[in-house]
Amino acid sequence: MKKPELSGLKRFLEKRGIGREQLLCIAVTGLMLLLYILFGRGDSGLEEGFLLERGSYGEGDREYELFVNGLSEETERISIVLSEREYRKEEFDELCEQLAEELPAIIAPSGESLSGLSSDLYLPKSLPGYEGIRLSWYPEDTELISFEGRLSEEGIKERHDTGIDVIMEHRELENRITG
Repeated sequence: MKKPELSGLKRFLEKRGIGREQLLCIAVTGLMLLLYILFGRGDSGLEEGFLLERGSYGEGDREYELFVNGLSEETERISIVLSEREYRKEEFDELCEQLAEELPAIIAPSGESLSGLSSDLYLPKSLPGYEGIRLSWYPEDTELISFEGRLSEEGIKERHDTGIDVIMEHRELENRITG
């Protein structure tokens, strides 16, 4: 009677002397490793190297729940809050100077100068590239320009000298530009 041909894997295992018990042990270990990778860290926020990630500017604080062994006989659950990144005063002032130079081109309707407006202004509350900096707008004459940047009919028909202030804020830091 002819012996059936062995499959490639079975032949590979037999050549190396790996039995069923050893194969089962390897498979269980692999499964446990996979489960640890998928679920072992939970949603603790730990990254490679067991680091907690701090939120960037304007993203807000992040809270993490961690399980710690060794504080008492039982595993302790502790909560850690990491505040978002914050600008130093010098960084903030530098960004505000840069932003002050860019704002006239940003808020004016395309192709218009701020000295002769015929359509509404764009007054954003924040801008890409200036994460974490909030902008608040204060027109000198709200009968000509609304807080949203809409021009009144009178403001469009006749030339008026008026301005608009912007307050730039990041946490406790604040700069005001009068325009």
